[in-house]
Amino acid sequence: MSRSHTLALAVALLFVTAGCQSLGTEAADGPETVTPAPVPTTTTTPVGGDTGVDTGRIADRHRAALDGRSYTITVAFTVQYDNGSTGRLRDRFVVGPEERYRWNRRVAGPYPERVRDHAAWQSESGSAVRRTLENGTTSVGRGDVVGPSDPSLSFYVARLIRGFDVSAEGTPEGRRLYGTSDEARSVPLPSGLTDGHDSAINVRIRDGVVTSLAIGCRARLRETGQPVWFRFDFFVSDVGGAPPTEPSWATTPTATPAADRTETVTPS
Repeated sequence: MSRSHTLALAVALLFVTAGCQSLGTEAADGPETVTPAPVPTTTTTPVGGDTGVDTGRIADRHRAALDGRSYTITVAFTVQYDNGSTGRLRDRFVVGPEERYRWNRRVAGPYPERVRDHAAWQSESGSAVRRTLENGTTSVGRGDVVGPSDPSLSFYVARLIRGFDVSAEGTPEGRRLYGTSDEARSVPLPSGLTDGHDSAINVRIRDGVVTSLAIGCRARLRETGQPVWFRFDFFVSDVGGAPPTEPSWATTPTATPAADRTETVTPS
């Protein structure tokens, strides 16, 4: 696989194995109390999990509603420990027309996976990637990168929903899906966590767009067995808003080539 194609996969699918805070704010560096998604008490006709929700239709409508438009996808992974400390990883992916996108990753607190802050920019004329290195400095590399074929991440959303037995209800804003899973079958845990269980999902859909998807569950640290709370959040915002703008670091003439290390990310 070429370096450029590997990088494209890394940017497009970084969410899938990053494990991301209940996003909606920029406060990614401070501690935050995290609770699992509420367990629903309303009983309605099941439409998901083992009963066979049409996740393909949800994915198709989500992708079609965002096609050709500018929008922002934010994905956050949050781990809260028994001592009250919180580790968080947040990816923000701003998509625009003409294969333009801008990605920023921020990591804060004791996150149970070896990851660092990254940023990437792509336009029709090329791309640039900025990495934070082991010594704390940054390195910028340039190259030709083919953008992701599905920046809406519709396939990912469908897979997450498919892992739950969900029910549906109509709301004034659109449609809501909610449900639970004892085994946390599709929860995207960080590599440092294991034994995901007692999970719940809450999904909001408006005009075909999956505007939010939240999953909460219990898990354990892989090395120590310590119990933790884990929360995953997916948000779509700024649909039809301004397209992404090129960051100043992407055109800095003093930028140095990035380290020769390639980060390959594939769906789990």
